[in-house]
Amino acid sequence: MVAGDERPVCAAADALPYYDTDIDTIPDLRVEAERAIEHEKRHFVPHDSMPPAFEFGAHWAAELERAERGEKLQVLDTSRYQLPHPPDDAKEEEWRAALINAEVQLRYMDGRLLNLELLRRYGPNVWRLHNYQQEGMAALQTRLLDEATHDMDELNRTRKAMHWQLGDKISMYESRWRDLVSRNLSIRVANLAMRAEIDDLTRRTDAARRTLAAMEEA
Repeated sequence: MVAGDERPVCAAADALPYYDTDIDTIPDLRVEAERAIEHEKRHFVPHDSMPPAFEFGAHWAAELERAERGEKLQVLDTSRYQLPHPPDDAKEEEWRAALINAEVQLRYMDGRLLNLELLRRYGPNVWRLHNYQQEGMAALQTRLLDEATHDMDELNRTRKAMHWQLGDKISMYESRWRDLVSRNLSIRVANLAMRAEIDDLTRRTDAARRTLAAMEEA
């Protein structure tokens, strides 16, 4: 996050520094940072504490593929629930098969009536218990999410305060470093100028000595 950014504390990439002046001064640095963030998102590995991803079974996968192809859902086969009446001239085997089918249908209806009665007696309470359990699980997940979000926000606030505090010191030291470098350059230039002046005076002194020596000899 750049210096002076007023976006929420909880950001998508929480590892970025909050005090960063290079991203606005170095060309193409912001583009490179955003590209690195997208690469990190694509290669993100979930933590061990995260629930596993939901996986569809073979039946559900086949149904999803059927829906994607736009095919209609196959109607249930109700022929096995019918009671066909054999013709009057049917053989004994056909009447026996029809009787067995009727007995099976009767037992099926008895079981269905029993299930309906059990559902009428205990179904509402079971459904209420199921809803209560689901609400408890949802509340637990919400509480865990709120706690994780709160901890992350607190951590990011601490990081932000620390980054700004250290960033101000870094900026102060950088300013002092630039001043010292500027002073050193000024001193070096002054030394070079002084050395040139000393060399010039030395040459003049030598020339004056030679002139005096020549005049004395004359």
